[in-house]
Amino acid sequence: MKLTIRIKDEEKGTHLIQLLQDLDFIEIEKNIPEKAYPFFQNISGVWKNSQITLEELRKKAWKR
Repeated sequence: MKLTIRIKDEEKGTHLIQLLQDLDFIEIEKNIPEKAYPFFQNISGVWKNSQITLEELRKKAWKR
């Protein structure tokens, strides 16, 4: 069985991981935290107020 848990409080998350590591029937896979890719979070919504249509964007892109 595989389970994903998102923990809001980092300190409490650390305590939970320590507790789970003490259980011999639990195997923990370490995942890359969401904060590892801040670039993508910084550009979120960059085209939000753009007036360009998908068709115009495609025409400009294919000219290259």
